[in-house]
Amino acid sequence: MSITYKCLLPLLSIVIFAFACSSDHTHAEDGHDHGEPHTEQQEIAEESHSDTEVELTNEQIKTIGLTIGKMEELKITGFIKANGVLDLPPDEIATVTAPANGFVQSTKGEYLIGSYVKQGTVLARLEHPDYLQLQQDYLEVVAQLEFSRQEVSRQQELSGANAGVLKSLQEATSVLKRQEAQAKGLAAKLRYLGIDPEQVSSGKVFSTIGITAPISGYITNLNINQGRYVQPSEMLYEIVNNQHVHLELDVFESNISQVQEGMPISFTLPSLSSEVFAGEVRLVGRSFNMENKTVRVHGHIDGKNPNFIRGAYVEAKIWNDAATVKALPEGAVISEGGLNYIFIQEEETPDGKHFRRVSVKVGEKDNGFVAVEPLEVLPDGTRFVTDQAYYLAAQMMKGELEHEH
Repeated sequence: MSITYKCLLPLLSIVIFAFACSSDHTHAEDGHDHGEPHTEQQEIAEESHSDTEVELTNEQIKTIGLTIGKMEELKITGFIKANGVLDLPPDEIATVTAPANGFVQSTKGEYLIGSYVKQGTVLARLEHPDYLQLQQDYLEVVAQLEFSRQEVSRQQELSGANAGVLKSLQEATSVLKRQEAQAKGLAAKLRYLGIDPEQVSSGKVFSTIGITAPISGYITNLNINQGRYVQPSEMLYEIVNNQHVHLELDVFESNISQVQEGMPISFTLPSLSSEVFAGEVRLVGRSFNMENKTVRVHGHIDGKNPNFIRGAYVEAKIWNDAATVKALPEGAVISEGGLNYIFIQEEETPDGKHFRRVSVKVGEKDNGFVAVEPLEVLPDGTRFVTDQAYYLAAQMMKGELEHEH
């Protein structure tokens, strides 16, 4: 990763020591006396400093293992960070309520939170006098229907023989239609309660009704007990089907223009494990959340899901198409106070090399490389420090400190 000045201060003493030893060794070999003035060759071998420049001898370069090379063109895959939750489609979440007011007559004790139930499973039974009254009303209307049909048939015969009055036929027909409507309405109410009108018509009477699971899934909430009076507005059970868990991600406004349908997603669930799962962007929201300055992105998860839990927090990366960028090894980049820079080689002599600091804008990182964009135009063939750049930064700091004294 790029190096910050927090790392440079401890290194500075090491660099000064290494450079001092290197400089003393050079003086000893040349047989110079400390009292003699420096020659031009010695001055080249020593460091010259400015705010952005530093000069090293070949021996110093060798001592610190400084490497110099060219900037690479690499495909570094960029990504957009996003946070969100696991969620389910509306049709995979069921709130179970009572179809009518009633008293809980019995519950299935084995169906607790975490239990798996199949669609249609009876979870509990309710009882109330109104259920019996509804069946009685239905039977009475059905009985009246039989008489009304006979009356309409009789009036039609009289009318055909010109022996009846048309008004009587119309009245009988009206009564029949009204009773048919009543019977249909009562039959629909019975079906809504889970009671079969045909069985009621055959003489069977039901004193209780069942509360059934509308979908297959796991019970995630339970609010029922025997003897309790319940109403249709109350939630008694909640059932979720986790087979279709998806991603609901929040992407910041500044990044949403880079997100497109079909882009791959990688994500983790920090509360569960460090395992990385894969998905894909399916929908990009068209509304802006003013509270957190984000846009909602809907993603599908690849393959079979482990036991994901609805509402679990996820950290995700939405991957852009790979792009070819100019890049350097991460050891070539220095970070200081929110700014980034690198070193380029400008001059070379038989005894050393001259380096200059250049400000850069950094991009994505991948496999030890970081995308780099110099903030000034550099000529073709420019040579870059590709590693140990922090030693150059430390040496530059050393020079600045010496100048202050």
